[in-house]
Amino acid sequence: MNCELTASKINPQVNLMALSGRLAVETEAQVRPLLVQAIQKSPHGLIIDLKAVNFVTSAGLRLLLEVYKSAASSGTRIAMIRPQPEIYKLFKLASLDTTFSVHETEDEAVKAIGG
Repeated sequence: MNCELTASKINPQVNLMALSGRLAVETEAQVRPLLVQAIQKSPHGLIIDLKAVNFVTSAGLRLLLEVYKSAASSGTRIAMIRPQPEIYKLFKLASLDTTFSVHETEDEAVKAIGG
């Protein structure tokens, strides 16, 4: 799993974390601290780009939910963008499509988190 944190091109006060690869039990220990660190560096909001994530297990869903709750408790808003159709379908099956703020574009996500 690769992770890259950059400033949003739309609003530099909002950060964008691009993930790629598998979000599963074998990558959870690697990704968790990077997402926690991204939240700490993103008080104005964090966008998680899922475009290059090709597989998510229940452990990956649990991680995303934990990160989402952690961000909320610290006052950082999170949005997710561009999940593959099968990943978004998994969000819907787990009823997380109403929990997560999911958008098609970075611009929509920045607006949704108030950036």
